[in-house]
Amino acid sequence: MGYGMLVRYNAHKWEKFIDPKTSKESTLIGMSLNACVRDYIILLHEKLFGSQYTEEKYDDFDVKKVIKDSTKDIMNNITKEIAHENIIFGTHYLLP
Repeated sequence: MGYGMLVRYNAHKWEKFIDPKTSKESTLIGMSLNACVRDYIILLHEKLFGSQYTEEKYDDFDVKKVIKDSTKDIMNNITKEIAHENIIFGTHYLLP
């Protein structure tokens, strides 16, 4: 709310506060705005759905494993779709 008042009534000061070249406060403002947005989304979720919001987190290893395991199937599906479209529409798109 404080930032909103500063932006609305003292826009010239706000511009100086968020400029990372001239303001030490710019990092703090950016971090606090991100935290406010995150907290707002969590509170909104809890009010709408009546349950606590839990953020899903993934390890890089898990993501890389899923990508590695899924790539072959995804490429096979793309190849089938391109081949099917080539037959149906008489096009000659290159297959991966």
